[in-house]
Amino acid sequence: MTISKKLVATSVLAIMMSLVMVPAVKVYAIEGSTQSVTEPIAGELTEEEIITEGAEALDSFTKEELIKFTEGLMKSDENAEVKFTTGDDYALAEVAFEDVGEFAKIAKEDSQYIDSWNYVVDTMRQVTEVYAPYYQKFGMDFSICVVDDKNPGTALIYCKNGEVIYDCVNNIGSESDIIR
Repeated sequence: MTISKKLVATSVLAIMMSLVMVPAVKVYAIEGSTQSVTEPIAGELTEEEIITEGAEALDSFTKEELIKFTEGLMKSDENAEVKFTTGDDYALAEVAFEDVGEFAKIAKEDSQYIDSWNYVVDTMRQVTEVYAPYYQKFGMDFSICVVDDKNPGTALIYCKNGEVIYDCVNNIGSESDIIR
């Protein structure tokens, strides 16, 4: 079975961008418009303002609103199967992308795929880094566990509060470090 590393990378990037940008992003297409996309339109928000407003919105959430918001975003990605659980001191998203287990095997065996794998790992780390401060405000840790889609009991990547705790390809940590 071959795996499309582009599909995996695109899926991960899509979920990360949806998690970070959804709170305030609006896109408008104007037929016949010739204005450069790099120039801000008068009266429109810049990317920095959008990110700031999105962060301010998250900052004002109650614990329940933050959990509901995060769970909704995580589960909205059609390219991933997501199980979102919470406890008194944690929020955990278990994510399974199609063929991610096969991709891990390939990355272990063929060094030409290691950069793509590391990109996936770093993307998951960044997502936890973005959400950690909002959850820590309520005394909670925020974690993502990427699991094998063919064997959901097998963890491939585990990131918590902006740190990579476990990475099966790069031999970082052990499965016993994973808190589910």
